[in-house]
Amino acid sequence: MAHGVSPDGTVTRVYASDVAERSSLGRTVAAMRTALIDRPTRRFDAMPTIGPHPQPGSLVDNVHRDGRRVIVEWDCGLMLETSLRFNGTWHLYRQGERWRLPMFDARVVIEVDGWVAVCFRGADVETYRSPDRLRHPRFGGVGPDLRNPRFDVEACVRRIIEHDDPDGYVIDLLGDPRVFAGVGNVDRSEVLWTIGLHPLARIGDLSFEDCHVLVETTRYLVNASNDRRVVYARNGQLCGRCHGTIQSRVHGEDRRRIFWCPDCQRSVDIALDRSALPQPGDERGHPAEVKFLQEARAARERLRIFDDTDLGYRQSS
Repeated sequence: MAHGVSPDGTVTRVYASDVAERSSLGRTVAAMRTALIDRPTRRFDAMPTIGPHPQPGSLVDNVHRDGRRVIVEWDCGLMLETSLRFNGTWHLYRQGERWRLPMFDARVVIEVDGWVAVCFRGADVETYRSPDRLRHPRFGGVGPDLRNPRFDVEACVRRIIEHDDPDGYVIDLLGDPRVFAGVGNVDRSEVLWTIGLHPLARIGDLSFEDCHVLVETTRYLVNASNDRRVVYARNGQLCGRCHGTIQSRVHGEDRRRIFWCPDCQRSVDIALDRSALPQPGDERGHPAEVKFLQEARAARERLRIFDDTDLGYRQSS
């Protein structure tokens, strides 16, 4: 929970907790803008490994956001970029007010006269000089929105192929807003189960065709109206596809719980196996999965894109 500042100086409560509450994050950033801009920095606390720190007395020049990224700029040309991912958040407190989250969760503290802004649990926190921004290896903004009717599949595939962390996990890729926007934590587990891909598969192990299947499946399931969950929150229950036992674990800096079936979602060292997926018309598993696979099959035939598995139902000549 954070505090917003109204024009008359009164404090109102602002809640900003997760990806779905983008309007709340917007209000928090607006409150920070009112409280911090044009005020000298009295204190800046963060790990020294994030980059250079603003000097005491530097004026806050701007506060803005790009999706789940919140960026603070100083008049000296320094920029602080915080990627909040799933459960990162910014709070704004009056000076001396008790924090509502523990101090050990704080990644950045910015103090000006009368106000303290704190970033809690930010997944990626770093500073850099504004002239260097275009050369920054992670620069590129938020990826295409999966809910946009003009969503660019090829752009997302390129972002995966050129990802700066090929040794990273696919489950983290699905939560990376630089690749595409609009994926929730539930969606991550459901997408990977649908295509039979292990959440700890390496990003660099995905082939070009695998990236296409991943992007197209993610887009379809995020936009599907059916809310039925086939793997998420079903720890210890039977998998609807292979009758294995669904497993769960807390993963990553975000401490988000993920779910998968170890029997039908491939291990990290085996090529992506699509043979376990149902054939068109087979009503096992996720309804959105069946419909998507039918459409994906037709699209590949139109584009004459085939591989040696071809989703397990290549027709004989």
